[in-house]
Amino acid sequence: MFHEHTHNDSNCFECQVCGRPFQNSSNLKDHYNVHTDERPYKCELCAKAFTQSSSLLTHKRTHVLVKTYKCDICGKLFKDASNFLKHKRLHSQQKPYGCSYCEKAFKRTSDLKDHERVHTGERPYRCRICGKCFTQSSVLTGHMRIHTGEKPFHCNVCGKTFNNSSNFKKHQRTHSVQDIIAKVKMEERFKRATDLKEHLRVHTGERPFVCQVCGKGFTQSSALSSHQRIHTGEKPFQCDVCYKRFNNSSNFSKHKRVHTGERPHNCPLCGKSFQEKRRVKRHLKAVHHILD
Repeated sequence: MFHEHTHNDSNCFECQVCGRPFQNSSNLKDHYNVHTDERPYKCELCAKAFTQSSSLLTHKRTHVLVKTYKCDICGKLFKDASNFLKHKRLHSQQKPYGCSYCEKAFKRTSDLKDHERVHTGERPYRCRICGKCFTQSSVLTGHMRIHTGEKPFHCNVCGKTFNNSSNFKKHQRTHSVQDIIAKVKMEERFKRATDLKEHLRVHTGERPFVCQVCGKGFTQSSALSSHQRIHTGEKPFQCDVCYKRFNNSSNFSKHKRVHTGERPHNCPLCGKSFQEKRRVKRHLKAVHHILD
């Protein structure tokens, strides 16, 4: 256990691991969670956990605030301009943060801090089980899975699981493009005869469900029901976070992901996740050069 009341000459509380000073013992206690990876602050809405109470408060805003800044390259949304501008640098070649010890430069201050520890030898992130220390919190998180047995990286092609992203990416390269395309096509097969029947209408042009107001035809009865709400103005789907209303369940489900940050659609090649399925197909074409 760390001794939390180590004072320096300025009457501050100083971290015994990295030397960072704090004005009170409460902030120092929260800070030690960064080194031990303890996450006592849990969000009651999504169960996500954090090392510091301030991080939890920042996270809670994602459930309330609508993200208004949208990246025109990858479609990611942001609630404030500062994080939006930082994100845009990832797509550009701009690297404004230079290393004090060598000529390397970085797009983010966090990457610069991680890099400079290569020169200083500082390893502030300590495993509470075996005592091993690391330069980055993400490396500590990956290391902890050796002790817990957790394997969160799942291959969508063969089902094999891994405890770190590096081994997961190496494994994915063992699958050919043909394997992945075959898997995707298999998942798109129809589970019910009625689904197949409705799908075939896309090819035949048959639209048996007709709107009595405007005469527009549809391949599915559910699509007709959704369309009719345009005429009635009915919006039965309401968001319980921002109270915005929608006339169909599809748009309502997409909207909810703005608040939760959920990305349920994964690229079968690199594992990158997206909020919408159509973005996976766009990503496969643009990044992996796989056409339909």
